[in-house]
Amino acid sequence: MSGPEIKDEMKRRYNIIISLNQAKVARRRVFDKLQAECDEQFARLRDYELQLIETNPETTIEINTTTTANGSEAFHQMYICFEALKSSWKKNCRPIIGLDGPFLKHSMKGMMLTVVGTDPNNQIFPIAWAVVDCENNPNWEWFVRKLKEDLDLGSDENLTLISNMHRGLIHGVATELPMAEHRACARHIYSNLKKSHKADMLKPLFWRVASSYNEADYKENL
Repeated sequence: MSGPEIKDEMKRRYNIIISLNQAKVARRRVFDKLQAECDEQFARLRDYELQLIETNPETTIEINTTTTANGSEAFHQMYICFEALKSSWKKNCRPIIGLDGPFLKHSMKGMMLTVVGTDPNNQIFPIAWAVVDCENNPNWEWFVRKLKEDLDLGSDENLTLISNMHRGLIHGVATELPMAEHRACARHIYSNLKKSHKADMLKPLFWRVASSYNEADYKENL
């Protein structure tokens, strides 16, 4: 919320009138408190790593740091894959996974790299995730390599991956899983088409093509 929004909310909810400057000061104090909590939690990542290893045997967790100019450690990468998730995926799920990298907000910035599958009920099944400083070739390659090891994928020509077309992601998959079938997410394709074609009629026509289950239907819908 912005300063004016905080000012209006105080009036609406509590019938208290505060100045715009008071709202801005309060907002700044909240952000400072959040930042302090964030710094405190990052300082305890190694404790979190030890706790996961102790309570979840065979769980994979890797934390990597870089050294700053003054010699201190700075966060770089963190990867987590719980044993229960990777073993369940291998036993129960089809060899289809989705990869994505949403941005992290506030002071942290960076990216959260995620991979999900579909369970026997066709619901989303989380597999592994990582937090990295940015979305680039080395980070995606590292993430896909860790995933490849945890799921025992090998080069796996029987695996299908779905993702957007970020260059770093494409590079990581091509390097670590060259035999896998890699296809673009239909929602991302539609979003790109919509930039040039604004008509509402595009959406049902596009999804009719994307939902075709055989070549004859595909050609007819296209």
